[in-house]
Amino acid sequence: MKPVKTSPSAVQAPSFAESVFVNAPVISESGDDSIEIELMNGDVIEINEDVFNGLMEVYSQLNTGNQAVFKAAVNESIESFEKILDFVFETLQGDE
Repeated sequence: MKPVKTSPSAVQAPSFAESVFVNAPVISESGDDSIEIELMNGDVIEINEDVFNGLMEVYSQLNTGNQAVFKAAVNESIESFEKILDFVFETLQGDE
């Protein structure tokens, strides 16, 4: 997945309501296409809309038990988030 520049308004707030993130994602005020998310341990990650959509796409393909594991890991820490991100990239590349 290549990052694509979009306007912050291109990220629709309703998609956040069904997010895998425990804390509500926030569109960055810096004017770029980044989305900031605070993890459970207090760390803040910054992702773009493509990464957010990729996470949501893979999450929706999982069964209920795996969704719970995915959601716990993606919210735990930067290290666990990066592991999930690797899984998402591998999964989406396999779909191509």
